[in-house]
Amino acid sequence: MDASTMDSTELSSLLHTSDAEFERTVQQVPASTLILLVQHLQKEMLAEQARFDSIFAQLQGGEGRREELVASHTRLSWLFQRHKRCFLRGVGPHEQQVRADTDQSSVLSSPPDKAAAQQKPDEVTDELVQFRVTNREWDPSALLRVLYAIEVDAPPSEPASPPQVTMEGWVERLPPGKGLSTLLKTWKRRMARCEGGILQLENERFPLLGASVEELGEGMLGIHGVSGHTLVLRCAPGDLPLWLLALRSQSQETTVKERFVVPLPRPPAASGSGAILLLDLGACSTRAGVYDGSPSLPSLFLPSVVACTPDGVLVGVDALRPSARSASAVLQPVRNQLDALRHLVTHVSDRLGIRLAGSCVVASLPQSRGPLAKHLLDLLLSEMGCRAVAVLPQSLLALLAYGSETGIVVSLGERLDVVPIKDLVVLRAGVRRSPLLGPALHERLNALLTQQKGRLFGRVETLLVRLVLEKCCRADEPADGCPLDLAPLQLHDAAAPPWVAPETRRGPAHVLFDPSLAGKDEPGLHKLIQSSVLSVDVDLRKEMLQHIFLAGGVSLLPGLDERLARELAKLFPGGTRVHASPGRYHAAFIGASIFAQRRALVDSVTVTQEEWKVDPGRAMAKVPE
Repeated sequence: MDASTMDSTELSSLLHTSDAEFERTVQQVPASTLILLVQHLQKEMLAEQARFDSIFAQLQGGEGRREELVASHTRLSWLFQRHKRCFLRGVGPHEQQVRADTDQSSVLSSPPDKAAAQQKPDEVTDELVQFRVTNREWDPSALLRVLYAIEVDAPPSEPASPPQVTMEGWVERLPPGKGLSTLLKTWKRRMARCEGGILQLENERFPLLGASVEELGEGMLGIHGVSGHTLVLRCAPGDLPLWLLALRSQSQETTVKERFVVPLPRPPAASGSGAILLLDLGACSTRAGVYDGSPSLPSLFLPSVVACTPDGVLVGVDALRPSARSASAVLQPVRNQLDALRHLVTHVSDRLGIRLAGSCVVASLPQSRGPLAKHLLDLLLSEMGCRAVAVLPQSLLALLAYGSETGIVVSLGERLDVVPIKDLVVLRAGVRRSPLLGPALHERLNALLTQQKGRLFGRVETLLVRLVLEKCCRADEPADGCPLDLAPLQLHDAAAPPWVAPETRRGPAHVLFDPSLAGKDEPGLHKLIQSSVLSVDVDLRKEMLQHIFLAGGVSLLPGLDERLARELAKLFPGGTRVHASPGRYHAAFIGASIFAQRRALVDSVTVTQEEWKVDPGRAMAKVPE
């Protein structure tokens, strides 16, 4: 096939073939033809992007059709995949510097000598074209140090709120369904404690956040909760002012922010046996540390990657070095590979100096019920000799990191989970999960970066997408671009643009609320939360809407909590509150360290080695859903 005589029509016919035929074409055509095909693809992508932007602008102005926008995005994705296929063969037009001139000869921009320049086009290009310099030999250690730095932003400074007042003593409660006119001989004497935004009446708990408290006279006071329930109490006349002060201070809006757990950094330290290992196993990252009596940040934060090389097993950052990638198959996510999971747990225990035999483990998983939880329990209890293991869902632990026991946890990471919880019990009917929104967000951002001449195709190069997401993207409407300093990353090739355009910065957040922009037939984040709220009991809905908690890496997008609150306000005019703790990136791990403090709760869900040996099925029943 002579590249010098090909026109745009012939290139287009090569492009619009079946997947199998296009794959054969890419493998068989000379490099000169492949370069022309890539150039043609880029022109097509630029034209389609201009069409997409035009349709999107029309939709924002109230014109245009969403079907056209989805069709345009689908074609962009198709062109992107074909463009990627060409580059995987190792050819890129910018690196080759090949151009077709007017005399039907294709030459290098700087031919080595006159004789070579007069050779036939295919002979010249096939022999002298330099395949693009990829980042195949790039060591991403510098990038991973940035992505896996352990830090928590300081909470924003706010006006000082009145201090919370804790109160404990005997009160009398009017039973439900009793009116004030029949309150003689119906009061029930109870020991009450008001602390942390919760009123505890022996075995009953009443959330106070957002409630109104009023004096009813004759030593009585009424508490009107956000769920619509009213609680009437009676106390001694001398205690009435103290109870009013305590209940009103605990019901203020600032209470939730004041209950945010502020974790302490904990460096890795040798602990020997008998320690409590905290282990958070995510799809992309693993966090680990040793419980020392107080909430803390993880001591280890590393990629959930394992590489089995001829020289041994490498975990985390070492598994992504060029020598490991070239000599082995990199396993990720390790949760789906039992051998890799064993290597990861062993690596963590060695780094922390813990001997797992005789130790206890608090492990968190995206979903605590299922084959993975069973395999993890068997690995830790039977094979590694742990004394006891507690496996809990990440959403429940994230709620503890907010100092709450009731609310909706919105986890935003590799997947999107909306989990309503009441008194630390997951309400299964209201759980909503979307495994597609997380990947769609990254795909959309990668496509936008490609339009800025970025080339992020390989496993390691796509880590740059995460860097751009964390450092440059926003959930509001940024008017300016964002510089991206790539020099410290020691890239062989400018794989990402040095400047991120405003439309690229806000693109991922748009996908969260309108997945059709990424070609996904999925409800947006606010719609998933609406569906979750409407699936729980009517009496709980107001309380859930006041307690929406964000967790996960994507939740760090600046302005996401405010935008989500605006979108939910359109669906629930009565009002909602979205809370974003500074430690939400490590919320599940922080919650695990809080969980370890609660002895009664720990005992109720922990599986011991003896229980596992006797009856694994019965022991699994202790694992919370």
